[in-house]
Amino acid sequence: MPPPQQWHLKLRMPFGVFALRCDEHAILETKYMPQQTKVLPPQNLLAAEAARQLRAYWKQPRRFVFDLPLLSAPTLHQRKTREAMLAIPAGEVRTYGEIAGQIRSSPRAVGGACRANLLSLIVPCHRVVAADGPGGFMGVRRGMHIKNMLLQHESECI
Repeated sequence: MPPPQQWHLKLRMPFGVFALRCDEHAILETKYMPQQTKVLPPQNLLAAEAARQLRAYWKQPRRFVFDLPLLSAPTLHQRKTREAMLAIPAGEVRTYGEIAGQIRSSPRAVGGACRANLLSLIVPCHRVVAADGPGGFMGVRRGMHIKNMLLQHESECI
């Protein structure tokens, strides 16, 4: 059995607890955890900077852009999809089809790359929606309330 995941930050946010794993060079993974999860203060300098930026994002999402070193996406397609997601301003959305056209892919493949995004929120996969509605989020239905909350928050904050 593999050892339990070591998190370097667990920060309480309005949608629950946001967990982050990093090394000294890059953010490696993020995860949304239930509200009752125990918080964990930053365990290294990069986690401390991430906490600062997450708080700044929550206060003014439309005036904030994350500037954190990120683990490289594992495939060329995922890197292209990530670049397209990072280019979507807070308060706006793009459809899977729009991104597919931009990176010369298919909407289903873009959805797969969004689902494989290990850096949720920092790489804003929540800003990618279906042509006829919100689409999915993290490959699970139970996460849709987080996607909806993030989109609503970004659209309301000026």
